[in-house]
Amino acid sequence: AYYKLKYKTKISTLEQTQKVLPTNTMLINYFVGDKSIYIATISSNNFYITMVSKPDDYNQSINDFYSSIKKAETNNFISSCNKISDILYSPISPFISKFENLEIIPDDLLYKIPFEVLFTESQSSETKNFSNLNYLINKFNIKYHYSANLLISSQIDESMTESKGYSKNF
Repeated sequence: AYYKLKYKTKISTLEQTQKVLPTNTMLINYFVGDKSIYIATISSNNFYITMVSKPDDYNQSINDFYSSIKKAETNNFISSCNKISDILYSPISPFISKFENLEIIPDDLLYKIPFEVLFTESQSSETKNFSNLNYLINKFNIKYHYSANLLISSQIDESMTESKGYSKNF
């Protein structure tokens, strides 16, 4: 299995990716470039690419957001989360609103952040009750992948295991 993963040079196609996605699932693939962030949203029957301008302070914003969570800096959390949500969620919200499940493939520094706590809409910095905020996790089931190739491989492995009557769970 390791050899196959390491040396497999075939890249999955859009059609192969769409075929493994359930109808209630949206795959979101982020690519962080030098000047822009590209967000591919893929469902079983649609595909969109959204380009977002990468703010000059992007790296600092991600690190501030991560730090506010890690150090429980409640004063900075809402403002930094609003900023990151505006960059990563708001531009694609019209495409994903009808789905129940999000499968996310982050890129670069995005591997550091938990998408579950991004906001579905801007939140007031005066808020003191963090349990009432509009987090993504309250609206979607969220799962992570490293790549579409690995997603497809895992789906194929699961279907082969199920068809042979084997179980991965003990």
